[in-house]
Amino acid sequence: MKNLFLAAATVALAALASPAMAANGDGSNDGPFSTYNWGGFYAGVNGGYGWNDRSVGTPFNGSHKADGALAGGTFGFNIDSGDWIFGVEGDYAWSDMRGSGACAPGVPCGSELNSFGSVRGRVGYDLATQLGTNPLLVYATAGLGFGNSTFSVNGASDKQNVMGGVYGAGVEYMVVDNWSVKGEYLRAEFGNDNYNIGGVNTSGHIGAIDIARVGINYKF
Repeated sequence: MKNLFLAAATVALAALASPAMAANGDGSNDGPFSTYNWGGFYAGVNGGYGWNDRSVGTPFNGSHKADGALAGGTFGFNIDSGDWIFGVEGDYAWSDMRGSGACAPGVPCGSELNSFGSVRGRVGYDLATQLGTNPLLVYATAGLGFGNSTFSVNGASDKQNVMGGVYGAGVEYMVVDNWSVKGEYLRAEFGNDNYNIGGVNTSGHIGAIDIARVGINYKF
């Protein structure tokens, strides 16, 4: 998974470093200052890495760090209003964010984020004209995050669906015609949920999750 992430990042960086080529979204090439229409539906894939702190409540009282890879798909819709772009985006990813520690001497505790998804609004601005590049969208995003989480203590575990807020920012660059690459940072705030671990009711706290990822999108 780390190799996939590095490969995608390499493609994105190479695209950003390449000469401006494309532009209008209709297959024609009028140079780097052409007006591109970001409006419409798009879909793509993304991959990245996340990290955060976790803790288990009383009577276990343990904490640990968790991290790992994420990979999934994206679907969205944009409205193009000149250089300003407004849209909504949804994504869902498999997650391997996990970690472990000790709740007490000889008593291991751990957690795993099994999946992560979000539905977010996006507001962006196309800097292509100002910078003399292919379409280059800088955006902010915020919305609802959700996922599935497991907490475990001494071999016993429980899974729960989790939900909270998510926000972040990113950059998306149109490489050629309707193909774009992007890089973004998200922060998800899930907080506390109740778990029944080995017949004991306790709380599992998921600290703010930082996610850095890259992606490839195609606009229909």
